[in-house]
Order: sequence, then structure tokens, then C-alpha cells
Amino acid sequence: MNLKRIVCTQCGRSMEIDPERQTAKCRACGEEFLVETGEMLAMAEFRNELNELKELVMNRNSIEKERAILYLDGAKEVAEKYHLKEVSEKIQEGFKLLEKRCDPKEVVQMVQTESEVFVIELERKLVRKFLNDVKVIAEEGEKIGGLLEKVNEGFGLLDQSDDPMEIVKTIQEYLEVARTQLGNQRKTIEKEKAENDWKIALAEMLDSFLEYVQLSAAAKEDPAEIEDAVRIIEGITQCYKMLNSEDCNLDEVSKKIESLIEAYGA
Repeated sequence: MNLKRIVCTQCGRSMEIDPERQTAKCRACGEEFLVETGEMLAMAEFRNELNELKELVMNRNSIEKERAILYLDGAKEVAEKYHLKEVSEKIQEGFKLLEKRCDPKEVVQMVQTESEVFVIELERKLVRKFLNDVKVIAEEGEKIGGLLEKVNEGFGLLDQSDDPMEIVKTIQEYLEVARTQLGNQRKTIEKEKAENDWKIALAEMLDSFLEYVQLSAAAKEDPAEIEDAVRIIEGITQCYKMLNSEDCNLDEVSKKIESLIEAYGA
């Protein structure tokens, strides 16, 4: 069965999945993420492991055949771990070159270089797909200021970059900031809507209370009670003014309306 090695975008744990899967869920932390993002992280991890092997072997002026074999064995194990058939084939070529008594250092350098070139091209392919997906969001989805420019900038850097994942990190960081900004904008809009609804409700309450006071005052004969009603109407008028002011405090308006209702005994 063919498998694909990916890395969790949250905790960094490696896992193997069916290559046909589009999304994955980490068994360690429960994070759900896109397989292509996990695959990009896996390629970066592969390159790191290959570079560590290279450092172990290339830290001397000359390399004997035994150390070159040690490198090729390690590289083959890493390539198989990440299911990179093409890299395994290049490593096998390295073994054949050693058998032909080629310079061990040159063999190691050739395998390292060609493996890195292959993986970088694979990363570029994955990053290109990532950028195309984000471009759709930038053009058709939520309008995130400057995102399309960032994506186009990423496309421009992609073919020259030796570390395509850096482009992904830059876009992801930008998206994270943009999502936070969008979230704050939504909260502001929701708060404004809630305040507007409250404002409408208070205005309707004032309308009903004013109508009630006017009708009840018309039926009163006691001058003191009529005077009380006039005071309440003046208070209601003040509430209208407070409600329509630019620096309106809805909580204060609400409390004032409650005090007027209580004072009038409605």
C-alpha cells in the first residue's frame, strides 16, 4: 500500500496516511489540517535530516568509501521513511558509482545535491498549489487587504527560492494577522448591531411611555398630577436627546427611562 509521510502543523508529529486523503487529523494533538501543508513540512524535515547526514560525513577534507556508504545507507533510510522513490533511486546510483571507484566525496555531493534539487522542486509544486488556493480566497473570498499582493509576490519568489516553505510561512503569518483583524471587525460590527437594536428598542419604549403619559395626563384634573406628568414628559424629551447624541450612553438612557417610569408609577 502506498503511503505519504506528513507532519502535523500544530505539534510537529510525523505520521503516515493514504496519499489520496485531502485532510488529516493528528493522533497526538487532535489538530485537523490540510495534507498538502503537512507534506510541505515533511519535505522540509527530510531536507534537514539529509543535511545532518551530510554534516556528519563532509566535515573532513577527504571521505573514504566506508563513510560514503554510511551516508548513502542513512540517506536511503530517510528517503524510504518519507516515501521518496525518486530520491531512493538517486541514492542507488550513488552506490553503483562507489562500486566503479568514483571519488566518495563527489558521490556524496552528487547524491546530496540531486536529492535536494528534487525535493525543492517538489516543495515548489506544493507551494504553487498552496498559493493558487490562497489566491482564490484573495480574489473571491473574504477581502483581506494586501493578501493578493502577498500571493503574487510569493509566485515571483518561488522559482528563485531555495526554501519555498519560507514563502508559505510568510503567507500564513499574514493570513493569521488578517484573520485576527477580520475577527475584530466582525466583533465590532456585531457590537454595533447589538447597540443599534438596543437603541431602537429604547426609542420604541420611549414612544409607548410618552403616549401613555400624555393620555393619562389628559384625564387628570389635579394640577399637581398634571405638573408631574409635564415633568415626566420633559424627562422623556431629554431621553430622546440623549439617545440621538453622538456620544450616547445607552446604559445611562436605559436607567433614566426606568427611573422616569418608576417616578410616574406606570
